[in-house]
Amino acid sequence: MIKGREYVKRSKKVVFLSHCILFQSIRAYGVSLRFSSAVRPVVELLIENDINLIQMPCPEMPYDGVIRKAVRKDIYDNPRFRKICSKYATQIINMMRDLSEAGFKIVGVLGIENSPTCGVRFVFREGKGRVNEPGIFIEELQKLLLAENFKQIPFLGIKTFNMKKSLSELGDILKQTSLMRYSTS
Repeated sequence: MIKGREYVKRSKKVVFLSHCILFQSIRAYGVSLRFSSAVRPVVELLIENDINLIQMPCPEMPYDGVIRKAVRKDIYDNPRFRKICSKYATQIINMMRDLSEAGFKIVGVLGIENSPTCGVRFVFREGKGRVNEPGIFIEELQKLLLAENFKQIPFLGIKTFNMKKSLSELGDILKQTSLMRYSTS
């Protein structure tokens, strides 16, 4: 031990986050933001429970740029965009595998509901409105996890305008994995 320094045990708990959970300002123009930077309540709950945060890349940026308008899933549902999503999903799966082999516990994957890319349960479709299906990046990630026979990893779509429900659902995931240290209330 180096004099004057204390060392703490490293947390072996990890959650993968959609890019915009830590960087709300990158979301498409026309999307209402409740948070000016990070989705603070989610980030704080994870940090309070000693969970490491891994920010996944945003497939919309290389496809449509940093400044882009909000679109429905149909616009991104094409081979070029799916190729970008598949490439990033492969990178995430490789990282998950490496972390698992090193003894890390993957707590879950957090997306953003209603995102055409990172929605977990809900997206918007042309002529149909809000539908019950995942965004394209989440679809590609789930498809690869299934193909890799990865053990069950919970996915949760954060609802930025219903933070109480999102925190409750995140708390349930933490409790199920026996990782919850602090209450979400």
